[in-house]
Amino acid sequence: MAGRAEHMPRLREEYALAAIRQWFIERPEQLDATSPHLQEFARRVLASSREPEPKELTLVALRSRFHNLRSRVLEANPDDPWWQQQRRLDQSDVEGLVGARILLQGASVPCRACGTNRWYPVDDLRTQMRCNGCLSTFPLPVAPDWSFRLNELVQSGLKWHGLLPTVHLLYVLLQRNSDGYPTRSFVTIPSQNLFEGDSDSPYTELDILALQDGEFLIGEVKSRPEAFRPEGFAKLLEVAKALLPGRLVIAAEGEAWPPEVEGQIDALKQSLADRDVIVTKMLLRWRR
Repeated sequence: MAGRAEHMPRLREEYALAAIRQWFIERPEQLDATSPHLQEFARRVLASSREPEPKELTLVALRSRFHNLRSRVLEANPDDPWWQQQRRLDQSDVEGLVGARILLQGASVPCRACGTNRWYPVDDLRTQMRCNGCLSTFPLPVAPDWSFRLNELVQSGLKWHGLLPTVHLLYVLLQRNSDGYPTRSFVTIPSQNLFEGDSDSPYTELDILALQDGEFLIGEVKSRPEAFRPEGFAKLLEVAKALLPGRLVIAAEGEAWPPEVEGQIDALKQSLADRDVIVTKMLLRWRR
């Protein structure tokens, strides 16, 4: 489930396994200890499961990336209404992301004594800077080159804690209700740990708890359909029996449900049929 620190090893394992599978799809030849591709194989697996390196982009670079993304989307879907209207990345858009602390503004400032070049958030900049390497002080450049970095908490949430699929599902629920009509009212709270009795350890976590047009719904979201596990469905069954939501949403980013996962969802539906809990499965696809 999204957001649980104890799931980090499993998530890293899943990312590494996906990289290994992709390798053998692209290179079906045998890989052994004498293979000339062994180093590249190790590099790819390692890169799939490590924390992404922070990267700074100038406003010009951000606008260039936005333009390239918009071009690709409209090439695939010329009628996309949002991208037709959003023609450029305005300064106000960036200011909104900085104000929400999603993007951090700062500058790379080199030490004049040892040459160490480090990126500093704007809140850490001052007229006299102190180098974290040689500990000498030096004046801040008069006109530093401003750049932007993704907040590391947001970055970690996107990489390891299922933030993007959860936000995607919330967006979908905000657009349409279970009858297919535009959602009139929607209230949600962040993912919640659930405890059993007086236990100090969470029994499980719910990614989605919301009221949609007066209907109480709960949900579980994954970044891939294959990430669902039988033990997770067993806990969802017990939670649904206790909370009795109107709807239980099972969602994942992807194109198709694996047969074994579909079978587990069908079993969940049957187990909750007499409790009047509707189980809905949803595949989330970003418009490209």
